[in-house]
Amino acid sequence: MYCHGIDMLTKHAHRMKKTLKRLASVEQVDGPFQYHQQPTLCQIHVTTTMTVEELDNWLYTVDHKCEYVGTFSRKVDETNYK
Repeated sequence: MYCHGIDMLTKHAHRMKKTLKRLASVEQVDGPFQYHQQPTLCQIHVTTTMTVEELDNWLYTVDHKCEYVGTFSRKVDETNYK
């Protein structure tokens, strides 16, 4: 499993979470985690079998009607991971 994040518009976060949860390759979706300095932007954390490149490609090619800024990989401490 990989842990990634998506930076996106806060107003589209819940729609994106619903869309991601329907994918067989996605195990868990957390967030949105709003940026204190920029409340219109947030992060969604995704645990998936997709690489960050595959996730970014999916976001770019699928018509999910959500605006996103980009993707990133997250390092997760395996001792605290559920």
